[in-house]
Amino acid sequence: MSSLALPLVLLALLLVGEWFVFTFLPHHAQRLAARGEIDRGIAILERLNKLTFWVRGGLSVLTRYRLAGLYAQAQRYRESVDLYQSLLKHRLTPSLEGDIHLRLADCWEGLGLSSDAATERFEAHDRAHRAEADPASRRTEGMLLERENKYAEACVAYEQGLSATPLSDKITRAIFLGHLCVASFNAGRMDQVIRWTDEATTTRCLGDVGASIHGMAAVATSNMGDFARAEHHSQQRYEIALSKNNKDDAAEALAFLASIHKRQGRFVEAIETVDRAIALSAKAGRTANMSKAECLETIGDFDGALQAFDACADAPGIWVPTLQQRNLAVVSLGRARALLGAGRPEEADPHLRKAEREFMCDEKLSLWCHSLRTWLDASMGKRAAAAQGIAFLESHIAKFPHDRGTALSLAASIARAVYLLGDYEQSRDLWRQYLAMIPDPVEFPKGYYFLGESLLALGESQAAREAFTQAVDQKIDTHFARLAHAKLDELFS
Repeated sequence: MSSLALPLVLLALLLVGEWFVFTFLPHHAQRLAARGEIDRGIAILERLNKLTFWVRGGLSVLTRYRLAGLYAQAQRYRESVDLYQSLLKHRLTPSLEGDIHLRLADCWEGLGLSSDAATERFEAHDRAHRAEADPASRRTEGMLLERENKYAEACVAYEQGLSATPLSDKITRAIFLGHLCVASFNAGRMDQVIRWTDEATTTRCLGDVGASIHGMAAVATSNMGDFARAEHHSQQRYEIALSKNNKDDAAEALAFLASIHKRQGRFVEAIETVDRAIALSAKAGRTANMSKAECLETIGDFDGALQAFDACADAPGIWVPTLQQRNLAVVSLGRARALLGAGRPEEADPHLRKAEREFMCDEKLSLWCHSLRTWLDASMGKRAAAAQGIAFLESHIAKFPHDRGTALSLAASIARAVYLLGDYEQSRDLWRQYLAMIPDPVEFPKGYYFLGESLLALGESQAAREAFTQAVDQKIDTHFARLAHAKLDELFS
């Protein structure tokens, strides 16, 4: 070997070793955490943190940042706080400082220290505004706005971040596209969800969020009633997650697939898919049991639905406290709806109040709360309050022209409240309008049943019979299909 060859070999080995330690190992730790092996990921970064502290001090900042993030995901909030605070002693960019303050806010909330969390959010806002309009600062700003339920504003911040990201940086662009999908969904902009998922797939900006992108595409297309595309995207999400050995995300994909089956009236498949999801990963318990609860509620097993909602609340939670509170409030909303369906409005009220407190500043979900409140008031004979609620919902339903699910839910609640108040002529017209909106297949029996009851109350017996027959002829065994069948047997046999 020549005198020059040996140094070159040693240099090559050094470079390979450096790549392994400072590039491969951190990414490997993150991948382990993503597929549920967070303790292994933490162990790797803890050892790497000791090495980088002594060998390359500049890398210790990045390693500690990653380790603090995994501590937070493992709900080891105090250790995460200590690391994040140590990072703030370094000279950092305003963008990175803002990101760390946001993460500290989440940790303080996890420790139950709301005032400290509020202080950190203020600092995060301050750094985001002081920073240049670079991708990192726009992402921090968007995440802060989402924590405050300001989803439309968050979309603006994320779009700015996406625009500031070079086309060549597909990893960062994929992250922004993922944020835009979620924020657009929460803002009720399904057309925008489709826009961003299409951009991600056509430009191949999927990266590590590819499964999530397909998951959001499934949500948006199912909201639009395109169940074939929704099933395709759910299957894509499932396959991508399995290819990365991420059983948690694969189970989430199955859980959402179950909800698609339910909306088509395929109840047996839905329950079987729920069972597959839970067997694959207990962490999908919230989403899976939510689908199961909605299935049982639809077929009239309200007690079973309430048990499934209990299982949702008991399932492993999200490490970000504000997002976990939001999830639990969605469960409370589901409980309230099931209890109203069971004719138990007094029991529904405390669950609805929990949801109302959480979603007070959420433009879309506050309307869902208003719709259940109006139904509850009508059920309890509070005519003035129910009438006020109906007027409020009618004035706001047009705010979500691209959110078919919200529009249908509000329309059904208005029609139901009007029926309960005894205005059968208006109820007849509203249920006809509801059916003309083309709800999910599973919802047609409900529409036809209440149309039949309204017509019967107006003395239009033949038209009522036709409506009840239509409810039964959907060939979907729901609670309202059974009520319609019983009505036909009672009155027209």
